[in-house]
Amino acid sequence: MTMYNPGRNKTRIKVYSQGAEYTENEVGELVPVLKLKFVDWAEIKRQSGKEVLEQRKTEHQLGRTLSMRFRPDLAPEDLIYIGEDEYLVLAILPMGRYMEVVVEWQK
Repeated sequence: MTMYNPGRNKTRIKVYSQGAEYTENEVGELVPVLKLKFVDWAEIKRQSGKEVLEQRKTEHQLGRTLSMRFRPDLAPEDLIYIGEDEYLVLAILPMGRYMEVVVEWQK
């Protein structure tokens, strides 16, 4: 097990929950209302070129792993925004003072 180094958390992330509330968009469709849960810093663990080629997907289609300090309020199905990119939380792996979060690119 590697040591957690919070100094590597250089990517600012925003975490939103997909609430039980819905609203109508311009064309009358019901869309979920996103509620900001928290803003934090994380380290994006990138995949190697070999892993990308083995999965035969572009980098955006691949899942990513984020390493960040432990947050008990993060849940699967939350949305994480890194800049303009939206990721869906698939799994949370708690590891003491920190956790690894597996996310999948949405848009």
